[in-house]
Amino acid sequence: EISEKKDIARDEYGALKYGKSIRFSGMDDYEQFKMQVMSRRKSVSRRKFIEKTAGKETELFSNGETALKYFKTKLKNDKLYCLDEPENSMSAKMQLKLVKMLEELTRYCGCQLIIATHSPFLLAMDNAKIYDLDSNPVEVKDWWELENTKIYYEFFKKHSNLFENDI
Repeated sequence: EISEKKDIARDEYGALKYGKSIRFSGMDDYEQFKMQVMSRRKSVSRRKFIEKTAGKETELFSNGETALKYFKTKLKNDKLYCLDEPENSMSAKMQLKLVKMLEELTRYCGCQLIIATHSPFLLAMDNAKIYDLDSNPVEVKDWWELENTKIYYEFFKKHSNLFENDI
């Protein structure tokens, strides 16, 4: 979409900068008049004009990368955060990066976390106290005692020979 807008802005730039002056006779002419004034400013190059009118193209990130960037910019020191499955849409590699970031926030930045998750990576965080909400009554457990983690373990154990061939 931005690419298409850039093509239009490129065409408009020349016409607005060097073409006939737009007569401002009412609010209907406002947007075109504003664009012409911007295009004729000495401080606005063709590139700046296109960026301002069409927008900048952004790097494309996966959902997981976008989520990780979001957490990096939004989580601040000395706060309590309640996170509901923050690993959602993250690959295993991204989850490990998230774990590292969250551990640093708790260890060095005074943050406390309440996390609802099924991710064995997040459950295995250092010094985590895990409440198994699937047990009745609710119990404190280690991450490797949880049903979901055991399912992962059994799956990889069943297919371990596939991994051993790679070594």
